[in-house]
Amino acid sequence: MSLVYDLIILNGNCFISNTLKKADIGILNGKIQEIGDLKNQKFKKTIDASNLHVLPGLIDTQVHFREPGSTDVEDLESESMLRTFMFCQV
Repeated sequence: MSLVYDLIILNGNCFISNTLKKADIGILNGKIQEIGDLKNQKFKKTIDASNLHVLPGLIDTQVHFREPGSTDVEDLESESMLRTFMFCQV
């Protein structure tokens, strides 16, 4: 049985190993499974990232949640989980 990705991000300009190159990203169960030419793979959803930069695995450490401050409303853990969930739902 062949693998069916939940999502494939196609044609993105990916910065991988200190090089910017065009690649596809296969995501399964919320995790990156493969980066490369995935145009012939099976998928449930696809996003065309032509002319966009895709930074697989990047975590933006400069995001300003309410830390320090109102951590009872949102904090690094809750907002990171929300952003990951939102991305996977695209």
